[in-house]
Amino acid sequence: MHMTRHRRIVAALFAAVALTVGACGGEEAASPTSTIAVDIEAGYHLVDPATAAAVAGEAVVLDVRTPSEFDEGHLSG
Repeated sequence: MHMTRHRRIVAALFAAVALTVGACGGEEAASPTSTIAVDIEAGYHLVDPATAAAVAGEAVVLDVRTPSEFDEGHLSG
């Protein structure tokens, strides 16, 4: 009786190994034919409203100095 039980266990283990090895075979995975995604660097920039207006060409520079302050010195233009 002990030998019969031992044979059943060995047969079950052999069957499990055979099924596992048989399941490992198969076709190779298909290689992709086209690129699906492109790597893009993620990020953001904080821009204050004055800078955004200047970049968009919507900024207005208003010189509030008096004529005498202006005569004391200014950038050309």
